[in-house]
Amino acid sequence: MDNVRARSAPGSVLLADICAERFVTFMRSRSRAKLLELTGETGNFALPVDKGWESELRTFVAGSSFTPGEAFCIGTASAKDPFMAVIEMVV
Repeated sequence: MDNVRARSAPGSVLLADICAERFVTFMRSRSRAKLLELTGETGNFALPVDKGWESELRTFVAGSSFTPGEAFCIGTASAKDPFMAVIEMVV
């Protein structure tokens, strides 16, 4: 992330898609592993959103020395919080 930030003009926006840990666990199941292989996804990164997805996303972005922008989440109506998010990370 430091390389991206160093090579980006101030005000640039990086879009990141971030999965919840429960979604990665679901996708790694035997029947879905082929889908990860076909799409080239590794499923090696996820955030624990069970304690509040908004604070987890903002903490992650701020910890990467970016400023959080808008977040668009899939699964916000779920009692378990979203399973995926796209977030703007502003330089």
